Amino acid sequence: MRLKLTALAAMTLMGCALAAENPSIAYIQRTMKRAAESTQENPATIRVMFYGQSITCQAWTTQVADMLVARFPNARFQFINPSMGSFESSWLIHTAEHDLYYYYPDLLIFHTYGPTSLYEEIIRRVKQRTTTEVVLWTSHFSFNGDKVTDMTQRVADIKRTAESCQTALVDVRAKWARHCEANNFSGKELLRDAIHLNTDGEKLMAQFIGEELVRVPALGDNPSAAGTVQTITLADPAVTVNAADQSLTLRFNGNYLSCATTTGAAPVPVKLFLDGQPVEAVPELWHITRPKGFITERPAIMNVQKRGLLQAEDWTMAFLPDCSPDGKRIHFSLSGSLSGPQGEGWSDQDFTSTNGTLFMPANLWIGNFMFRYFAKQLEPIYPEKCSINFTSFPVFPATIPAADQLRMTLARVRTMDSVQLPTVLLQGIANGPHVLRMVPQDGQALPISHFNAHQPPATWGKTATEQ
Repeated sequence: MRLKLTALAAMTLMGCALAAENPSIAYIQRTMKRAAESTQENPATIRVMFYGQSITCQAWTTQVADMLVARFPNARFQFINPSMGSFESSWLIHTAEHDLYYYYPDLLIFHTYGPTSLYEEIIRRVKQRTTTEVVLWTSHFSFNGDKVTDMTQRVADIKRTAESCQTALVDVRAKWARHCEANNFSGKELLRDAIHLNTDGEKLMAQFIGEELVRVPALGDNPSAAGTVQTITLADPAVTVNAADQSLTLRFNGNYLSCATTTGAAPVPVKLFLDGQPVEAVPELWHITRPKGFITERPAIMNVQKRGLLQAEDWTMAFLPDCSPDGKRIHFSLSGSLSGPQGEGWSDQDFTSTNGTLFMPANLWIGNFMFRYFAKQLEPIYPEKCSINFTSFPVFPATIPAADQLRMTLARVRTMDSVQLPTVLLQGIANGPHVLRMVPQDGQALPISHFNAHQPPATWGKTATEQ
């Protein structure tokens, strides 16, 4: 007991010192509190997403995940990393529509290069659409020849974004500079090229970011910075159960609703009605996966937009023989596994599917990127053997509890053993008051223990590109 108390006291002192040095970690304390207060009998399920470009694809993210698992042994984590090399903010802002907001992580660890105005806009959209707590970090040393790349303005912009958007900030660059000075390094000793980390650099990055992901009780749980997450039990006045058919009606506020189910419960078929409308008739409750590339995970078109009511089906954009040899003009046909042929289009022209449900803007194609970096791999398959694939699917369940609802074929996903993820009932709806009615189809009581209603901060206005 004495050893445990001593260790606890040491952790408290370390946490207080860290809070004094970096008060911005107050903005991740809701997630850290849930992790720290987890017990074996009542573990918290926490979804952590790493998002960015090639640096965020590297092994340090796995090491940070290992640190969190060791630090909070009673929490149950799911780690997701859909980062893509070369995708700076001007591209990532489009793929985020497929990757980021839909997955609604509890904690987002984010970094990318490119225009910092778009970097900030991605974070603002996270704040508008989710209750996610965010960690930003400044760039490590990279090199232009023998000189460290000057990122003075970029670092200042990221710090300003963290302050204005109320996110945690890890000043990796300052830590990197101190480490290099202490070891008489230029910084190249931590890299395998001009910018990417070697094994030592990955360990150092994991240390610098991982050491800030701690619970500091003195900082509270600061829910206002990332909206609110309200737990609603079945005894709450917002919940009504009809004894005749075991249907359940819930009144809630927010744009995302999940439920926890009793351990080991068998799935019960269910029909859902949102604000009196069957959920399958609500366009917002359908999602599209990131278009899958044909050489790498990078999509040739960054965003496929929904313009009507979708259904669960697989989509194929097949390349046609008269595509331009340099890949700058792609001629394609679109077909759905249920919708059938949906017309032909060119990558340099806006395209709308014949049934009006899908839209592909010409300015979001980057097919010629493949030709700059993967010309030899493309030569034997382009164009007749090239295609782009994606899936449309519902973001509401057919059963309670639901089967695995994570739909991202390109993501690196790591779910801890024995994790029973919450069932996502609704997401992407308008942020406000709603009524959900749940009707079990076999007369059984729904095996729900409680609901979690997520309401993003109401103070965030629309960004310039959304107005």
